Amino acid sequence: MNSSIRYYDRYSKAYDSRSPYHYMLESIEKNAISECLSGGITLDLGCGTGRFFDILSIYGTVIGLDFSKGMIKKARERKKNNIHLIRASATNLPFKNGIFDNVVSFKTIPHMEPASVLKEIGRISKKNILLEFYNTLSFRKATYKFSKQATTFFLTYWQAKKLVESVGFESKNIYGARTFTALAILHNIPAVSKILYILEHTASKSFLKIFAGNIIIYGVKKWKE
Repeated sequence: MNSSIRYYDRYSKAYDSRSPYHYMLESIEKNAISECLSGGITLDLGCGTGRFFDILSIYGTVIGLDFSKGMIKKARERKKNNIHLIRASATNLPFKNGIFDNVVSFKTIPHMEPASVLKEIGRISKKNILLEFYNTLSFRKATYKFSKQATTFFLTYWQAKKLVESVGFESKNIYGARTFTALAILHNIPAVSKILYILEHTASKSFLKIFAGNIIIYGVKKWKE
């Protein structure tokens, strides 16, 4: 974990200098948020610099949590009255059981031990989850060995779904991002980026989503009668 913290502390300074590729990913992630969340208290788990604060704060109070000091420092620049920031680990969350109406996590679970993070999410959530995983059956996995990312865990869609269900959630929907994008740098070519943007949004809800590099699972807590 220490190597991941150092990676994101360094990356925090340039994190908001995003490319058309990142814009494409975030547009699909924000679509998922707008279609799945409901009002209440939302935990943005691995909030980074707070890029989702604007849309999440529409639903009520937002708790932004990240283990990177650099990311939390940048996130303060986006802080509003109904947004609160905490520096902590996703595998040891400082919250009571069943406190959050919504838990969202993008680009965080793949950089930690997924089962440990999901166990904590299952404990503190009482309603909706929207969680992003990196897919084994994807271009992302095929090109990962050439990247300089922090330690990354990959799962198939079926493995991620099983993990979500094992901590008490019913998987309601799945969104996919980065299905056709073999290399992120392709989005730096304007004509290619426009085509990929359309293809990625079309594939995000089609049967092809199970081959997307980023798999986003929407789940609802199952309560025992």
